[in-house]
Amino acid sequence: MRLVGKSAIVTGAGRGIGKATALRFAREGADILVPDLDQETSQQTAREIQALGRKGVPMQMDVTRMADIRRMTDTALREFGKIDILVNNAGITLVRDPLQLTEEEWDRTMSVNAKAAFFCLQAVAREMVKRKRGVILKEAEREGDGRGQWM
Repeated sequence: MRLVGKSAIVTGAGRGIGKATALRFAREGADILVPDLDQETSQQTAREIQALGRKGVPMQMDVTRMADIRRMTDTALREFGKIDILVNNAGITLVRDPLQLTEEEWDRTMSVNAKAAFFCLQAVAREMVKRKRGVILKEAEREGDGRGQWM
């Protein structure tokens, strides 16, 4: 249990790689904030973390909204007193013909995958700098399922 006493935020932890990461961290002893766009999947992952004997805190949020990013950071600090780890996992992939990609789809993808990752990093890093410790990770790009579905 290498993460006993640590707290983590794993964005997009409601399903997929984010959920697997959050559960692995919980098995290693960490308490986890579970921010996800889908409230139901966030709550389910938090319950699974709690079943492992760790603190799992669900949170519905949109990582592209600055107010939600501030609320995410504030929630983690209130619940855990500190933030040791941020996993910038939230991301979307639209698998489709690039000649058919719309401006709105491009903007949404860049907003989630680039803007959100940076501003989540910035918000959490401010707290980590104060403590002079912390780890920030960016999950690898997800493979699409070929159906052009937002992840």
